[in-house]
Amino acid sequence: MKAWMSRVTLVALVGIHTSAAAETISQEQLASYCAASASTSAKAHAAREQGVPLETALKEIDVNVRRGPLADEDKRLTEAAYAEPEHAMYIDFYAVAMKECVASRKVLLPMTDSPAVLLWKAPLKFPYVAVRERHEGAVMLLVKVNADSSIEKVEVTKSSGFEELDKAARKNAESAEFRALIANGQFATSYVRFPVTFSLGVGATMALP
Repeated sequence: MKAWMSRVTLVALVGIHTSAAAETISQEQLASYCAASASTSAKAHAAREQGVPLETALKEIDVNVRRGPLADEDKRLTEAAYAEPEHAMYIDFYAVAMKECVASRKVLLPMTDSPAVLLWKAPLKFPYVAVRERHEGAVMLLVKVNADSSIEKVEVTKSSGFEELDKAARKNAESAEFRALIANGQFATSYVRFPVTFSLGVGATMALP
């Protein structure tokens, strides 16, 4: 069977466990850790959907990672993927895992004063109607990020001129992960500008109708 654990993922994981053990991590380390973790989780889901037995998937990890914390983490993520109940079709497992990882690990970022920051957003998907009608455009949103880093509301401050694009942009912003503004060592509510551009071309991903 073709190995489903990639060398790139394993290399990325090397820096992960070093940084994860520290008291705080940088935004770059957070992104690196979660990207590698989400990749492993997504590949485990893909292996499960292809009918690869769990034992075979775990054996692949031993072949590629040998032993130690990297293998332990990959095994944990793989077993978790196989243990999940049957899921709906068309789920982007990478995006789901990224959001969950960033949400759970952003507490490790340093508590230095800084504006609210976007940590992760899902890949933008073109509405089916917009693709059919060849609609393109840019949307500017204003996101209210609460002191607990949750999103209270998203407002369209500049429309694309197409309702379906504005709605898709809002949905993209609402699913994003932010870290709240920090002032004088305390989290506070603030507003973040969130631009979204819909451009038909290479790499444009279409949402299901």
